[in-house]
Amino acid sequence: MTVDFAASKYAVRLGGNVRFGASEPAVRATDAVQLPKTGNLVIRMRDGSVHTINLADVQSVKLQ
Repeated sequence: MTVDFAASKYAVRLGGNVRFGASEPAVRATDAVQLPKTGNLVIRMRDGSVHTINLADVQSVKLQ
């Protein structure tokens, strides 16, 4: 599933056993993000450009 955070409406289809309830956000802006130590992180930007980051070179990741 691809999510466009700039869009104002979403359509989501759920199947199987689904349970609704309060939950914490997956990642808060102050949390450090845990990534694997190997592999590549590929980021596709809205302008179509693609950035590839070798995860072995990453020291830490934090959302701001």
